[in-house]
Amino acid sequence: MSRFARQRAYIDARVQNAYRVYIGHLMACPDCKQRVGCDKGARFAKKYRAERDAAGVR
Repeated sequence: MSRFARQRAYIDARVQNAYRVYIGHLMACPDCKQRVGCDKGARFAKKYRAERDAAGVR
């Protein structure tokens, strides 16, 4: 595996992990289920968006 491919896989894994944490929280949190939102959900969303933007995913 080339260095570029290894870096790409690492970045993709970070984005997928942040997404999994974010969505898992949305499914479990009663406030987020009712679309009220909470501090934890906002933090996970911010982290996911940052990872996604850093990876250049649209």
